[in-house]
Amino acid sequence: MDVHVTVLGPEPVMSAIALDAAHRRLHPDRTVTYGVSEPFGTDPGHVWCCCRVPEPARSTMIAVHEAGHAVIGVALGLTLDNLSIGGRTELEGGWADSGGAGFKAEGEAQSMGAAMIAGHLAEQQWAHRHGYTHPELDRCRTYFGAAGDWAVIEHIRDHGLLVDSDRAGADVRRLLDQPPFQGAVTAVAAMLIEHGSGTHDQVARILDDHHVTTPQIWQPSQAELIAHQRTWQPPGPRRTGGAMPGGTVPQDQARPGTGSPAAPGPAQVHATARSAAVDGDGPTGRADGTGPAPPDTRGTPAA
Repeated sequence: MDVHVTVLGPEPVMSAIALDAAHRRLHPDRTVTYGVSEPFGTDPGHVWCCCRVPEPARSTMIAVHEAGHAVIGVALGLTLDNLSIGGRTELEGGWADSGGAGFKAEGEAQSMGAAMIAGHLAEQQWAHRHGYTHPELDRCRTYFGAAGDWAVIEHIRDHGLLVDSDRAGADVRRLLDQPPFQGAVTAVAAMLIEHGSGTHDQVARILDDHHVTTPQIWQPSQAELIAHQRTWQPPGPRRTGGAMPGGTVPQDQARPGTGSPAAPGPAQVHATARSAAVDGDGPTGRADGTGPAPPDTRGTPAA
């Protein structure tokens, strides 16, 4: 039974209005604004929204996020198609800085899922290490900052392939706790900060330099694949409202046989939303939250 991602067709895109609405639902008791970051020197533990993370932390978080995708994906045998930071995505009431880590649509579906989850988990690890631990910021990072990553996973699932995000998240956390992977993520992030982009070969060389070998992660057995095919149903109509506060997903959006709830709606694929206002001075804020406890802290989708 095929467990490989092949050409899946165009990925869905969440509108700027829907993405902004999803973001605001994560902060129901606050006023969400774009372009108003906290001043340099603010206690990191008080920063509650992705958009309010001050420089230089915000740029570093974007780079670490994309580096997490690249390191885990290449280590698992995926072919990196593009890797960059410094892009922009339109949002209702502003625009979003965006980074991208795209892979060729060839490889095991579970490995692709792990590579997608690795972005916000690498970013969360860096953020917590540097004091950015506010629960709302965690939620913002997981459900808003990684919206496009969850959309990729759901796009793969929509084609009947099995991605267990709980297991993928647990595997990625285990790998990111290992010094070789931590060193590789740091090195790839530094490359992105300096040059703005990178290639598959450059990332592969960094993995070699840090003695990163192909890791073992959970992959579905033949029996699990057969069971999945028996319970899988083609996707039905889906709201495009983004994540529910607390990581809940409406019942009509649950997908059987995936090991976790479906992502509530499509979003920019291969991109991490980073919010900033549109004004004459350019970007001054971005979305780089984490997740207080995503539906499960190991990697359940929402976005």
